[in-house]
Amino acid sequence: MKFTLRSAPWSSVGIAFLFLFAVGIGLSFQYFGLASTLSVDESEESVYLIDPDRAEINIAESYTFSSYTETTTQSIPTDSEWHVERTSENGEIETNPTDIYLEGCLDSVDCTVHAGTIPGTVTVVAEHKDKTATATLTINEDVSEETPFMDTLPDWATNSIKLLSDRGIMKGYADGTFGAGDPVTRGQFTLLMHRIMKMAYPEIPDIMGDCGVYGDVLPDHYAYDAICFGYYGDWFKNMAGMDGENFKPDEALLRKDAALILANTLLANLWNNYYAPLLYGNINPATIDFLILAYQDVLDQQNAYFRPIAIVTYFGIMTGTEVTIERGDPYYDSYERLYFYPGNSINRAETAMIFARFILDLDL
Repeated sequence: MKFTLRSAPWSSVGIAFLFLFAVGIGLSFQYFGLASTLSVDESEESVYLIDPDRAEINIAESYTFSSYTETTTQSIPTDSEWHVERTSENGEIETNPTDIYLEGCLDSVDCTVHAGTIPGTVTVVAEHKDKTATATLTINEDVSEETPFMDTLPDWATNSIKLLSDRGIMKGYADGTFGAGDPVTRGQFTLLMHRIMKMAYPEIPDIMGDCGVYGDVLPDHYAYDAICFGYYGDWFKNMAGMDGENFKPDEALLRKDAALILANTLLANLWNNYYAPLLYGNINPATIDFLILAYQDVLDQQNAYFRPIAIVTYFGIMTGTEVTIERGDPYYDSYERLYFYPGNSINRAETAMIFARFILDLDL
């Protein structure tokens, strides 16, 4: 018996279906093969590392590290949880020291470490699943006169200005200068305060829409959002010279107003909820005698600025100036008196110093 093999009459639709089916099978094998490769890459044969394994910067500068998994065939960028460690003088390990700020380091391949004003060596640590990688970061004391700005900065404020510039909080002018002696306006100070709070607490929502709380702060003003934010946060509570309708954003800020804003934003709550009860037991913080501060020009406890100035002094954010008083008598020595100068305007160098202390001392 003879059998004849004949081809089936396949339609064009059937041929197309078979083609797509074959492609799907191929992609499936390719996908599972890739998954298998990645699984091997994450196995014990791989090495988890930080790039670079050591770096060196000056104080108030920053450096970005990256984490990856190295296999025999490739390097795979790896999301990690980051922190830094420093060994104190007594040998204890300090995790995330208050003078160092980490940016973008939560479940991320890259981590930017911003140095503060303390030189030394820190260990940068990355963790992924059950693996740990480390790198060494040396922070040198910056003895050079090089700054991001074209003009000369005062020595006592240079590191603070560099720190705020590095973190994008306080910027210079378009001509490349910083203008250390220029006065800071009420709007500028509020804008800087807003930047710091948003940096420290990124989960804080922005003010949406037209808040319209001050007649002289329109939506096109550079500090509009910051001033609205401050208004709803009671930053300006008890500030003198405000008629309830105008903020006067372009007027020079006085030292007493800077102290009040700093106290109202965060410091007053820290004092009331922690430091005062710790130091004074059951004494009502509102009745604490701050006369021990001994500012010769801040003695009236009934003044609305007395308590804010006391608080910023306690935290070391703002300090007074010692003035030598000559007795005019050859038989007696001169003596020192401490003045806060609450009615003086504040300049850009002083503002940089204040905000650097605010950031570092409070671990923002």
